Amino acid sequence: MKDLISAIKNRDSSALARLSGGGKVVTEADISSAPDHVKQAVNELFLRLSAIFSGMQAKLKDDSMATQMRRQWLMALMEAGVTSTEQISAGLRMARQHTSSFEPSPGQFIKWCQSEQMRAAGLPDADEVMIEFRRYCNHRTEHESAEVYPWPTAVFYWVITDMRTQMNQRNLNDAELKKLAGSLLNGWASKISSGGKIPDPVTRLPNHVRPPTVADEFGIKPQQDSLQRVMEMRKKARGIK
Repeated sequence: MKDLISAIKNRDSSALARLSGGGKVVTEADISSAPDHVKQAVNELFLRLSAIFSGMQAKLKDDSMATQMRRQWLMALMEAGVTSTEQISAGLRMARQHTSSFEPSPGQFIKWCQSEQMRAAGLPDADEVMIEFRRYCNHRTEHESAEVYPWPTAVFYWVITDMRTQMNQRNLNDAELKKLAGSLLNGWASKISSGGKIPDPVTRLPNHVRPPTVADEFGIKPQQDSLQRVMEMRKKARGIK
């Protein structure tokens, strides 16, 4: 499976942006232009899945159906950002525990990849994040800031505040937010697996110092002082002390 991640890393920059889980759609053109060794890596995944799920073997005997299935699976994996060896291996571990003889859908396999990796890293899954996201949106005004909100764990803070930012900037719906949550969690899982840690939210202390006005910045005195100066000049002109 190492061929899958190395092959994907060799794609062009626009494809890499899609593979990063940024919510962009992978097109048929992207699939068609995938290098041969990427397609071979998906073939290897299919061999492993067909060994686990006997019902899949009959479908793969039909060349046309097998080709279409591979294209759909590759597209789904790329769109979800499930491209690392660790993620695919996690999905296969879950697949081996499945009792049905029928293969999972691409979406189900992706969920296995993500949930198993999240569990191994001690992270919540996308469903748990969405529940907390809605709770935070309903109650965030009751707290001074996101940093002092009672998050279940620190990762909720980082993921959900990023989600709100993206939601406001891009007007994301629930399905897009959930997909984004999965991508963000994947990023944190990779960070943890590489030895990184999730930092605690950092409370930003309020600044009670009055910010400088434009007049202050340009050395302009308040209008009252200017009026006073004009009045004094008029008095001098009239000979009044």
